[in-house]
Amino acid sequence: MRPRARMGTGSLLGVVAAGVMAAACSPTLMSAATSGNVGEIRQLLDRGASPNESDRGETPLMMAALAGHVDVVKLLLERGADANLKANAPDCLTALMAASAEHADVVELLLPKVSDVNYSCVSHGWNAPDHPVSALSWALKYKNATSVRLLLAAGADPTSSWVLGDAEKAGDPQILTMLQAARATRLPSPVAPAAVVGAAPAAPATRPAAAPSSQPAFVSSTPQPAAYALIIGIERYRDVPAATGARADAETFATVARTTFGLREDHIRLATEDRATRTDVLEGLQWLRDNASAGGRVYFFFSGHGAPSTDSSTYLLPYDGSPKNVARTAVAMSDVMAQLGQTKAREVVAFVDSCFSGAGGRSVLPPGARPLMRVNDATPAPQMALFVASRGDEISGPAPGESAGAFTKYLTMGLGLGAADINGDGQVSLQELSDWVSPRVAQAAKTDSREQHPKLVVGSGVGAASNFIVEYGLATK
Repeated sequence: MRPRARMGTGSLLGVVAAGVMAAACSPTLMSAATSGNVGEIRQLLDRGASPNESDRGETPLMMAALAGHVDVVKLLLERGADANLKANAPDCLTALMAASAEHADVVELLLPKVSDVNYSCVSHGWNAPDHPVSALSWALKYKNATSVRLLLAAGADPTSSWVLGDAEKAGDPQILTMLQAARATRLPSPVAPAAVVGAAPAAPATRPAAAPSSQPAFVSSTPQPAAYALIIGIERYRDVPAATGARADAETFATVARTTFGLREDHIRLATEDRATRTDVLEGLQWLRDNASAGGRVYFFFSGHGAPSTDSSTYLLPYDGSPKNVARTAVAMSDVMAQLGQTKAREVVAFVDSCFSGAGGRSVLPPGARPLMRVNDATPAPQMALFVASRGDEISGPAPGESAGAFTKYLTMGLGLGAADINGDGQVSLQELSDWVSPRVAQAAKTDSREQHPKLVVGSGVGAASNFIVEYGLATK
């Protein structure tokens, strides 16, 4: 079957119809997938039919994706359908390509299962013979702005020479703006500043943020003069191994707070290394409670070790903390959430680049505990949003080949460079930030042979994450 040759100029409806008629290898499964007959598909699979049976490489999953049958796609994926299979030449099709043209809800289901969002091939049915065909090219051709947004958030490359031309041909201003913004913010990764060797100079326990020696060219947005930020980064601990890159993470986020958020210098407290003891952290939280104004916003950032307790509670480990007695020497995440919730601020946003599994990375164990222990998630206060670097049973670690935490790297790129402004409207919502950061961290972790999936949790009073705007009025470059 080669219906894709007609996709260059016609509707996908003809392709779907052709899929029903031409399923020669397993006609019942293919036709049921194309028509959306979930009950029949379930029966066939229960009888031993393979979800990956194909006709010249075209699979039931591709047919269901073409037709936009969400329930069928879910069922096939649950039963082992491979989203990375490719149709044989001369056709050029994957399930993600099939969905990207007209069915963004299916794209959202497939993206976590796809190993290469930028896979492309040459289709003889495309108007330009040498034009590479990818999921993004189909989304552009059919002017599917939602698919374009999802694909860009998952790492689709907007810089290929044909992408902007396709967008201009489509003539959709929203899509063109998204692509231009994505191209403009696809800049080199931030360079982590070198850690200072030797003891910290005598200074107050928490001090105004000073710019690190090397920083990317962060963009500005509308200033937030009523906002406050407590930023903590601990790389070299007194009694436990180093959390590599954590101090630089905090310094980079402080620059984002200053440059992109437009916070006043006296509204930023940066506590690092031996100036981030348990007392310093608790005093910093009290400083927020004393100073944050009603109607304003509070930012909390922590990069360093986390630790679980034997009762599965989670703790942030300060400079002088010990996993032997976290209850007395560390700061419970539940206490952090409670104290942030007690500020007068209307909104609180917390970013935590740490982990609590005890399996390495930015996590240490109490004596007698086992690695990869499951921990209880912290619950944010009603007016609070919490974005953490990993799930409770995962390892949070550095970006491959770098000292910076993978989470902080993409968090500061998304905010400081405006890269998380997926729809190009000059502002970044919490949902956009999560959509942009999470797949990049997951991919970086996979490169390093581990699992890491950031998690966004919003309090009951925050509302939809898509309506919570972290920054606006971006002056993108």
